[in-house]
Amino acid sequence: MTAVPVFSHTAAMFSPSFKFSERIYELMKMTKKGFVFLILIVSALIVGAYVSEHTSSGILSYTASFGFGHDVPITLNLIIITLSLGFTFNISIAQILCLIGSVAVYAVFSIFFD
Repeated sequence: MTAVPVFSHTAAMFSPSFKFSERIYELMKMTKKGFVFLILIVSALIVGAYVSEHTSSGILSYTASFGFGHDVPITLNLIIITLSLGFTFNISIAQILCLIGSVAVYAVFSIFFD
């Protein structure tokens, strides 16, 4: 009895006989449910940002920011090139509510997708 490697399908993907298009298909396969979920999440973030920007005052416009290099970015000087790195994540109450709503819509309507 021969032992079959646990990741035999992964090894087959990188063999020369495996077609490139099949490799791309295996690496980037996305189901219809996953695509719908991604679209709902992105649209919820966009709508939430729009609502928080256009709400002059109130709880929906409250935004929290966190990250590193927010005010002064981290700088790496390599004499030939200078790299500046910073990351800021902003999220508002309106975006959180839209995300909760999009997850609820997905939970209700996901039974209709294959």
